[in-house]
Amino acid sequence: MHKQSIEQNPDTLHWSEYNSFLWCEQCDRDYPSALCATDLDHAITVFLNSVESATKRRERQQL
Repeated sequence: MHKQSIEQNPDTLHWSEYNSFLWCEQCDRDYPSALCATDLDHAITVFLNSVESATKRRERQQL
């Protein structure tokens, strides 16, 4: 993601067609919204926790 240009023009980020993702107008890429935080380590932890939670939820539903 083009951090410097996004800081200058935050209007380049939009909600993606994918749940909980953001789409960058400049680079035409989708990013998990949790990764669009200033503290990257925390963002990665939040993202991985959400994937783990979704996986467990799906496993429970299939039982």
